[in-house]
Amino acid sequence: MIKIFASKFAYKPDSWIERSIKRFRLGVERVSKYKFRVRGMKNERCSRYTVVFMGHDENGLPKFFCPCQLRRKKYGKAERYCTHIGAVILYILSKVKEDPSLEVMIP
Repeated sequence: MIKIFASKFAYKPDSWIERSIKRFRLGVERVSKYKFRVRGMKNERCSRYTVVFMGHDENGLPKFFCPCQLRRKKYGKAERYCTHIGAVILYILSKVKEDPSLEVMIP
């Protein structure tokens, strides 16, 4: 599963992939059909981030929203997928065999 994840995000730096994996291992919880809660790391201000699946963009890619993007956008550093979203995608990849409905959320 981690190899699949890394291959899907080969354009991202290794540090982004490692951080997403670390967040995934710290804990991702599915709160509702389209909401996931990602535990924060010790050095972060927020202890949890709620990531929401927002559907698909005009290119058919899954869209997610994470509150950290609002803060980053303020400084002009917002990215399409933060490491919180990376952790959720790892969670989805780990659960898709049990719940095929999650497949629509895989980039």
